[in-house]
Amino acid sequence: MKELIDRIKISCGYESEAAIARAMEMSPQNFLSRKKSGGIKEALIRHAISKGANEIWLRTGQGMMKAAQPDGATYQTADDLHASVAAVISDVSAIMYSGNSGIISALTKNVQEFKRAVETANRLSVCEIELKEVRQEIADLRQQVDRLTAPPISVEGSDAS
Repeated sequence: MKELIDRIKISCGYESEAAIARAMEMSPQNFLSRKKSGGIKEALIRHAISKGANEIWLRTGQGMMKAAQPDGATYQTADDLHASVAAVISDVSAIMYSGNSGIISALTKNVQEFKRAVETANRLSVCEIELKEVRQEIADLRQQVDRLTAPPISVEGSDAS
């Protein structure tokens, strides 16, 4: 959780957890409580994504910190991201209002298929991350079991009688 919060501070420009809490419209106490219970991770990720952060980078630290723009550069601010989205929506609207049913149908199908492909790729990436975390937890638990079930260490020269 600490790494995720550190990445959110970096990508969104927050200086503290209190600043993140304010940005998410919650009290610092509520933020801390949810952080301790583990019930805030996905909300933190959604918030940072809405500010232009890359989900995979947030979860793993790998890849680009900011979401990619159509030209391959990265968005510097959430306003840049929103402006790009507005431009694409304007282009799609013009096509949808063109009245050409064949083009509208093709665009709709392409957008739906592209959305499914992106969602599938994102789910796969998240599953890979979660699988890695579970494997680490299993390894940690195995070490705990090994320590708890190991035979006691006898100390030579001690008088047990």
